[in-house]
Amino acid sequence: MKTSKRRTVLACSAFLVALALGACSGKTSTTTAPDASNVSRSGAAATDANAPLYPDWARAVAPPYPNAGVGILVNTQLYQFQTTDDRATVADWYKSHVNASWASDATTRDLSTTVNGVKIGIRTNPAGAQDTVKTMIELSRG
Repeated sequence: MKTSKRRTVLACSAFLVALALGACSGKTSTTTAPDASNVSRSGAAATDANAPLYPDWARAVAPPYPNAGVGILVNTQLYQFQTTDDRATVADWYKSHVNASWASDATTRDLSTTVNGVKIGIRTNPAGAQDTVKTMIELSRG
C-alpha cells in the first residue's frame, strides 16, 4: 500500500509539472531518438530537449525516450518520463535499446529491469490521471 501511495504521489506530481510546463510553453517540438553511439556521456545531445537534466547514470543504460512529453529529474536518484505512447510502444523501444531480461508484474503487467544498478520501470498511467499521458517511465538508482 505504501508503494502504491508513493507511485500515486509521483504520478500526480509529474502531472502537475507537465501542466505547468505546458502552460509556460506555447511551442511544441518533435525530436527523434538519438543514436546510442552519438550520445555524449558527459552532456545532453541536441535531441535531448525532451529530457532536461537527464543524468549520466541513466544515459549509461539508455538514451532518453524520444517521444516523451515531459522528462523530469525528480531527485538525484530518480528520473521520470511521461508519454502519450501506449505501454507496448514504450516497452518495444526500451527492449530494442536495453539488452536485459524484463520482468512483468502479474497484476498490472508493468515492466521492469535492472541494468548496472539502474532500474527501468514502464507502467501504464494510473486510473484517474490525465488521459493524454498513457505511460510513465521511471529510471532509478540506489
